[in-house]
Amino acid sequence: MTFDLKKFDTAKFRRRTAEEPVPELEEFFAEAGKKAAGKKKKNEPPVFRVQSLTGHELAEVKQAVRNNGSLEALAEALTSQVTKEQMAGFREALGLADKNPDDLVMRLAVLRLGCVDPAMEQSRAVRLADAYPSVFYRLTDRILTLTGQGKTLGESNASGTTRK
Repeated sequence: MTFDLKKFDTAKFRRRTAEEPVPELEEFFAEAGKKAAGKKKKNEPPVFRVQSLTGHELAEVKQAVRNNGSLEALAEALTSQVTKEQMAGFREALGLADKNPDDLVMRLAVLRLGCVDPAMEQSRAVRLADAYPSVFYRLTDRILTLTGQGKTLGESNASGTTRK
């Protein structure tokens, strides 16, 4: 079978998206539901909407892991001549309060880039990982699974949304 380059070149691609249930975080959805004046349907489970990553975003994730090692080395070099208290403050300012495992750094970048609703900036991703590690891992696993499946094709899957 021959790969159809013309068909590939003209295909329309959409990111895969999914709604991942997060019942553990339901108490944080209740307040938002009150403020939204009934925007959330009754008995609708709390979900985070996530999406697959692009090749560029996947490269950003890999770069974050490489930077993790570089920042650790930089912090060690810069703080070798200072007191332990000064060193702790410097490392905290760089976001290196503790040695961050590469897997955590990778998943923080995955969540930051792949979580659509709510949008996850770095500090919130760190907080979620600390407070609800199982939810954090489940969300990042889902984003990585969607990424591995590639984008969806054409108009037949308008929303691209799948439900677990």
